[in-house]
Amino acid sequence: MSIDDGVSETEWVLKELQLRGDLCAADLHRIRRDFAKKHHPDHYPPAEREAATRRMALANRLIDRYLKRK
Repeated sequence: MSIDDGVSETEWVLKELQLRGDLCAADLHRIRRDFAKKHHPDHYPPAEREAATRRMALANRLIDRYLKRK
């Protein structure tokens, strides 16, 4: 899935993370690491880093919410 598929950044990040209520804390930490390996702003050219930073911050907030429920 590409960010250009006509979905919002939030929808895109949620689909990439595949968060579910049955994930344990270790799963959520793994998902965060895997997302960062693929989508960290440092992996993007300068013109795309601002958007990548927003997506990374959103992913971290979403994962943190799930972790607080655990």
